Amino acid sequence: MSLLNKILNRGEFKKPLKFKEFEIKIYTKKDFNHLLALYERVFPGYMSKSLWNWKNINNPFGNHITIIIKHKKKVIASHSCAPQVFLINEKKYNCIQSMDVMTDKDYRGLGLSTYLGNITYEYAKAKGKAFVYGFPSDISKYLCGVKLKWDKVIKTSYFIKELNQKQNSLKHYNTFKIEKVEKVDGRINELWKSYNKKGIIIINKTRKYLNWRFKEHPIINYEIFYVKNKNNKIIAYFVLKRYKDKQDNKIGHIVDFLIKADNNISKLKIFKLIDVFATNKFYRKCKFLSFWIHDSLLHKYAKKQLGYKIIKKEPYFGYRIFNNNKQNLKLLNSMKNWYITMSNNDVF
Repeated sequence: MSLLNKILNRGEFKKPLKFKEFEIKIYTKKDFNHLLALYERVFPGYMSKSLWNWKNINNPFGNHITIIIKHKKKVIASHSCAPQVFLINEKKYNCIQSMDVMTDKDYRGLGLSTYLGNITYEYAKAKGKAFVYGFPSDISKYLCGVKLKWDKVIKTSYFIKELNQKQNSLKHYNTFKIEKVEKVDGRINELWKSYNKKGIIIINKTRKYLNWRFKEHPIINYEIFYVKNKNNKIIAYFVLKRYKDKQDNKIGHIVDFLIKADNNISKLKIFKLIDVFATNKFYRKCKFLSFWIHDSLLHKYAKKQLGYKIIKKEPYFGYRIFNNNKQNLKLLNSMKNWYITMSNNDVF
């Protein structure tokens, strides 16, 4: 008996009578066209074969978990999660990121999203996943926070400023050098190792992961930069992209960054260098510059010294620790421990 069937045979997961005509199954390649049709009905123009393969097949952390519900050969609901690996207190934890949750409009109101979500989490837990996290929208925050019993769901803090003037010349930072790279190489390893330490919850930003996330994306054009010190050692990287919102505002995003610093003064100096570079790059091309981070030190510095405003809005951020990991993963309960940038959310 398959793992899914074992779960469905348990009392709490047995199909209600109202679902008796529905087939619940693990997604296979044969379901792709029917699943794509559901995407088109729910999120018109969003999904393509290349994007699906990038998100779900080529992920360096492994294959996706997608469970679907079919009715008369038609896919009527789906719950997709991407595998992720986080470093938490110097230890690796396998988890899942909740990605695409969909129900056909003709089948809404039956409780399919809640039922399918709980089955998906139970399946992931049985596969050794420690927790689920994600970025719910206004529409899905109730599903995650109440129906699926996530431990925490909070609004995301956007750091945003208007680009109305250029910053100081980079000559004030002549002890550093910024290098644009077409592909992340092995030099990133030393920088990354510095973040495998206690008190930090961070996705496993290996060379393979960074190249997949930014250079192999089939749609979005990202630019990756290294920051090097006078000894030519990489002390930071950052990733930029341009975006146009629904109000037709062009926004520059600092999608991701990681800084190796000996002390807080060095950390702030390097972050200011990144801010100056991004500001000057996007000035006249974009109206705003934006980024995410939960770091309290950078919060204060960006707001008081660099002119950013903090706006709390969707998407939300949240997580649910699976029961057998509650004790080991208490660190997740404080947001100051999470190293979350825009890059953690697949839509950026």
